Amino acid sequence: MSNTQDQINTGVIGTGNMGRHHARVYNELPDSNLVGVYDIDADQAEKVAAKHGTESLEFEELLERVDAVSVAVPTLHHYDTVKQCLERGVHVLVEKPFVDNRSQGEELIEIAEENNVQIQVGHIERFNPAVVALQDIVPDIDIINIDAERLGPPLDRDMEDSVVEDLMIHDIDILLWLINSEVSSISTFDSDEAYTTANFQFEDGTIARLTASRVTQRRFENSQLPLTRVGSRSTTSTGLLRFIATRFQSILKKTETSVTATKVSLSVRWLEMRSH
Repeated sequence: MSNTQDQINTGVIGTGNMGRHHARVYNELPDSNLVGVYDIDADQAEKVAAKHGTESLEFEELLERVDAVSVAVPTLHHYDTVKQCLERGVHVLVEKPFVDNRSQGEELIEIAEENNVQIQVGHIERFNPAVVALQDIVPDIDIINIDAERLGPPLDRDMEDSVVEDLMIHDIDILLWLINSEVSSISTFDSDEAYTTANFQFEDGTIARLTASRVTQRRFENSQLPLTRVGSRSTTSTGLLRFIATRFQSILKKTETSVTATKVSLSVRWLEMRSH
């Protein structure tokens, strides 16, 4: 793609299972000029570059030519790779999980601020149309419990990250985004890091149960939000239920046409009215 004045020069570091998708999207975005990709596996980088009309470059050369990069290398190498990009004044979108420990993450955020560049972690579920719709719904209701399941079959590739770091992390991100309260306690149950259930208790009384699996034969995502208290949108439980059902039916119709990799479903059920 030829560069225009308004385009951002982009690149991808790591062209494996996730990085190749970053390259495809950068090549498709009108505001992006995909100038190159890098991978320690030169043959893989060449294949991805050829498929998306760009070049396979060495790491240093890529950083010299880009304004922003996606970092999609194994989590173990996130810290060192992202640090080098930030110190060169390059904006970074890094795949989740961010880094191995909190101190590394805090240091990278400080480096980004010092160099006046942006750093973003790829929590893409925030942009799922059904999740975006919750922004309109949640302010008008009280959530007393959230159940979320993210279940998938065994992977046909090596995965260093646990099922929590790979799958449940999306639902943890959404959970903390939805609930405006501090977590008071967490309990977990797991099996060989391939199946985990986590229970969350928040200081405001909200509870949540998240389940993530890489040993379920059928891929499935489900979220249930038992709700209480009618907000300004309606004055009766029936009215609230009608509003929620209509809203989510509309969203899910749109989602089903755009999501092909996995089934997304959200269900809402009414538990009880709280006294005001």
